[in-house]
Amino acid sequence: MSEAAIRAKIVEVLEGVADIGPVNNRFRFRRTLSKLLNLFRSTPRGPVCGHQVRREATSAQAKNDPVVDRFHHFRIISLYELDDEAASEIAFQLLIENMVAALLANHTLDGTCVSTEPLQVEEIDEVEFKDKPYHRASCLLVAHDRMEYP
Repeated sequence: MSEAAIRAKIVEVLEGVADIGPVNNRFRFRRTLSKLLNLFRSTPRGPVCGHQVRREATSAQAKNDPVVDRFHHFRIISLYELDDEAASEIAFQLLIENMVAALLANHTLDGTCVSTEPLQVEEIDEVEFKDKPYHRASCLLVAHDRMEYP
């Protein structure tokens, strides 16, 4: 079990959610906003609907035997183009709930970790980039990993 394998499996599980859009396995950066937003589109001129996954912390606890329990905290940031007339708020909330359900249905991430805690939806808000509004969610997934001392 490793952080990289766990992160890759989180991305794979999320990619299985209907209408999820691109799921990046790291936080992405570009010199221009338009190039960055293109990383969150399924097609070049399609709506923004994408996600970024990265580990932001890991805590560890040694046991009496040669085992270390590690708890990886993965931040998932979701961005979704706001369209009030199309009720994008409802679609975005449903997408987040589908992400929660997909991760609950595979709480060991196909054996890449001991278990995961339920996905915590810590914040949902709206942001603007160049006068264009987007829905944004910040979620936390904690994955329990176990390693043995060498």
